[in-house]
Amino acid sequence: MLKKIRIQRVSIFDIVATLVLAVVLVAFAVQGTGELAQMQTATDDYIQCETLARQLQSGSDYLIEQVRMYTATGQREYMDNYFEELNTTRRRENALEYFAEHYGDTDAFTLLKSAMTTSQNLSYTDRYAMRLADESSWPTEIRSVSLHDSDITMTDSEKMRSAQQLVCNDQYQNMRDDVNEKITESMDSLTALTRSRQSGAEAVFTGVYRKIELCAALLVLLMLEICMITRHLVVKPLMDYGQSIRRGEIFPVVGAAELQN
Repeated sequence: MLKKIRIQRVSIFDIVATLVLAVVLVAFAVQGTGELAQMQTATDDYIQCETLARQLQSGSDYLIEQVRMYTATGQREYMDNYFEELNTTRRRENALEYFAEHYGDTDAFTLLKSAMTTSQNLSYTDRYAMRLADESSWPTEIRSVSLHDSDITMTDSEKMRSAQQLVCNDQYQNMRDDVNEKITESMDSLTALTRSRQSGAEAVFTGVYRKIELCAALLVLLMLEICMITRHLVVKPLMDYGQSIRRGEIFPVVGAAELQN
């Protein structure tokens, strides 16, 4: 049987130990919440970047579609749609500006920038093809394009056929495919970057979670220890004292030092 153990000291120790464990548990919980937030941020960033990459691609595809429709039909609305996208909507430029601001030092941005350069080169071909078409009210961007001498002497029908070939030949299509390939490579790079960020945060979060489990287990053990000590040093001796009273006997010298005294 334990002798001369002061319940006051035991209780002070238990209180201090409980407070220390509680503070450590809260600290780990805060750290875990932070790492979880980083994982969520990495996922959200990836979704945003994927959307913007697709936006750049859709903007480039839309320009190609409109110039091809214009060279095929000669209808002015397709030219207007083309320059509205190029100068007003500016999906390609907006997407690239976001990447430059948030991912300017990554391979994904380098690839998208290269894709944008290729897309802009296509735009020059687009304007030249539209310049070949007979239009009395060209936009400023078209009027500034100078035709080659060999193209000036063509008939209107020949110019239209030449314009259609410019935006449908293998070279033009290869450049378009190059834009799409670079955007795909950019997304692959972003995927790898996101997975790396998620893996790092997950590893830290897993370690924090293990520490939280350990602290919780220690708290449970501490509670059990408090209950056992209280029962052994206080509750059981008091019950023995009650039995001694009923029997008219002298109290046994048991329990905590305070009770023994």
